[in-house]
Amino acid sequence: MDSTTSALLGAAISWITWYAKHAPASVDAQMAGSYEQDNHAFIPKLQGALAVVASLSLTAYEELRPLVHRLFVLDTRTAVGVGIGVTVLFGRQFAI
Repeated sequence: MDSTTSALLGAAISWITWYAKHAPASVDAQMAGSYEQDNHAFIPKLQGALAVVASLSLTAYEELRPLVHRLFVLDTRTAVGVGIGVTVLFGRQFAI
């Protein structure tokens, strides 16, 4: 699995939640749009990497799938928590 992709998604979640807690006024439409744009790039890559893992080892896939699911759920909760909304994000938690 592409650890860089999951790390980038994790970093995006970390940064926006840090700003939401320590500088909430800075979480504006531009920051929300940047977060969403980054995730639109990361999530398909992560899903693709998971598909490759499944093609190589169903055992490894079954071990990783719940972790990726938790990452998607965290992404969704982050979006809701910082007020971005879930019009696009909500379905991601079921995309794997």
